[in-house]
Amino acid sequence: MWWDDEDTTFFESAEVAALVHRYENMVKHNRADYFDEEEYETIVEHYLLVNKLSEALRVADCGSRQHPFSDDMKLCYVNVLLEKKEAAHALQLLQEMEAKGVNDSELSFLTGMAYMQLGNIPEATVYFDKCTQQTDDEDQLSLLLNIASDLMEKQEYAAALKYIKTASELAPGDMEVINEMAFCNERLNNLDESLYYYEKYIKEEPFNDNVWYNIGTVYARKNDYQQAMQAFNFAVTLNEKNASAYYNLANTYVQQEKYPEAINTFQAFLKLEPDNSTAYVSMAACYEKLNCSGEALAAYREAVIFDDNFAEAHYGLAVAYANTNKWEQALQHMYRAATLEPGCLEYWLQLGNILLQSRGNKKTL
Repeated sequence: MWWDDEDTTFFESAEVAALVHRYENMVKHNRADYFDEEEYETIVEHYLLVNKLSEALRVADCGSRQHPFSDDMKLCYVNVLLEKKEAAHALQLLQEMEAKGVNDSELSFLTGMAYMQLGNIPEATVYFDKCTQQTDDEDQLSLLLNIASDLMEKQEYAAALKYIKTASELAPGDMEVINEMAFCNERLNNLDESLYYYEKYIKEEPFNDNVWYNIGTVYARKNDYQQAMQAFNFAVTLNEKNASAYYNLANTYVQQEKYPEAINTFQAFLKLEPDNSTAYVSMAACYEKLNCSGEALAAYREAVIFDDNFAEAHYGLAVAYANTNKWEQALQHMYRAATLEPGCLEYWLQLGNILLQSRGNKKTL
């Protein structure tokens, strides 16, 4: 299959290893051995698999020269160019082939990919549409999902949704299609549509913690924190190592001003990701809301330990020190915050404020 098929995995067989070895011996001894087109494509696939793109291009070029009238070898060469993100060169070759009368699904797909890499999404979809029309029915679903996936990688969610909808018409009960419908609608801020498909998915797979997490994020974006909290709680119940669910659950508690619960959840998250400075800062802010200055100070310190370039952590630490009249430490950290983010007026204003307080030995923050 010439598009990326997630259901197809390339396994190195003894025959493939021997074929690659024979090719490498040819190069090593500067010979001109003969390989048929399928053998060249297999060798190219091997080098793509091990991420040796330059060697894959060299093999494809060698195959094109040995089989100069083979459209398959030319398309193989183009495919490697696209893997190397050399879309302009690839498109030039594809247009030359199209002008000579080559008209098949592989050429259309690769032309669409070339246009997509170049940022011309309207032209890319013209060729993707043409490709779907040229593809056999049994391959339609895989093709549509792969086109959508490639577009989503480029954050072209509106274009991707078109192909996912077509896939949904072909296979309305396919779980991958349902998940992609939910995800793409979420990215397009079609939150009710997204929830419809996520909940449709969860009816079939109720123990999927990642889908419960996704449901939670959609409810949070809708400011429905009760439903978000419930979904995140399902996610962490199903998978106690789902760090993202813990983090978002903690933030949901913050939105509801449930600071003790938020702190407990941030602590659970930090057991999974102990060097996450942002979580320490968020937890410190919760301690401040509860007037637990000592705990807040300790959390800010941890944040700075793990990331000394985190301006917000230095800012919080400076304010915490100023609130306990530790002016030297407060000045040190506020100056650090201001120099890390010199465009933040708030940091400079607070630096000046702390300077005035330290000189008067007053606590006004």
